[in-house]
Amino acid sequence: MENKKIFALMSYLPFLCLIPLFKEKEDDFVHFHAKQGFILFIVEIIGVIFFFSLYLLFYEIPILKYIFFNFFFSLFLLSLLIVMVVGMYFVLKGEKGEILWIGKISRNLKI
Repeated sequence: MENKKIFALMSYLPFLCLIPLFKEKEDDFVHFHAKQGFILFIVEIIGVIFFFSLYLLFYEIPILKYIFFNFFFSLFLLSLLIVMVVGMYFVLKGEKGEILWIGKISRNLKI
């Protein structure tokens, strides 16, 4: 059981989510959390690309660069951290808890 929890916890760490996603396909608990972690990872990548493009767009205007990149990017990262901690909490409790809209998307994901 502990090996399952370690793989399920890895699901919520960026880049490491790919290991349990493809290695533990037969374990329903781990695969459930791996799919949620994969969706979270995709959201992280899209968010970083989005905020970096805003940074490049507003590079010449310091106040907008500060507002859009520093403030909103920090809020984005903080919200992702909270979602990761909630997912890890469900893993440690041994539950298959869906995380808001991520769980709904991962339910329809066929990997």
